[in-house]
Amino acid sequence: MSSHNGFDSSSTSSSSSSSSSSSSSDDGGVKSIYRGAAIAANIYERQRQKKRPRPDGSSKSRRYIPRDRVGAAKILMRDYFVDGCLYTDEMFRRRFRMQKPLFMRIHDAVLQHDPMNFQQRQDAAHKLGLSSLQKVTAAIRMLAYGMAADQCDEYLKIAETTTMKTLRKFCMLSLRSSEVNT
Repeated sequence: MSSHNGFDSSSTSSSSSSSSSSSSSDDGGVKSIYRGAAIAANIYERQRQKKRPRPDGSSKSRRYIPRDRVGAAKILMRDYFVDGCLYTDEMFRRRFRMQKPLFMRIHDAVLQHDPMNFQQRQDAAHKLGLSSLQKVTAAIRMLAYGMAADQCDEYLKIAETTTMKTLRKFCMLSLRSSEVNT
């Protein structure tokens, strides 16, 4: 009899009925292995299908979304970080859950310890990427509010995968820093 995952489970069910109770627990392990293999095969097949060339000849599996990263960086600067900014220091404290000088100390420390991942760079097309303020803001807001990674896209113009990578790097720096200070 074939199971829903495409593997023949008749051999495991017939052998488990004639064996002792200790082998019946092994049967559960075998079924788990089958299920795991079926899931892995399903994932592999989906990924393989994503890589197939499209009718237009392209083979990209991700959709490009044009984001105005430079414009978002300017808005962030105008809203919070320039003289005469739009929002007051009290509003900054409520939204970032810390005073602006503390935020800037964190930002500067992150930039000093990991400039490769947090410094603004140009991509291969010579377009400016995300600013260090955008990246640190995304990481701190996710930590402070438990915000979902894709929510950062609306205001900061950071894709979900970039936000998650930035958060991971930010946390790793924080852990390294706390280990040094203890």
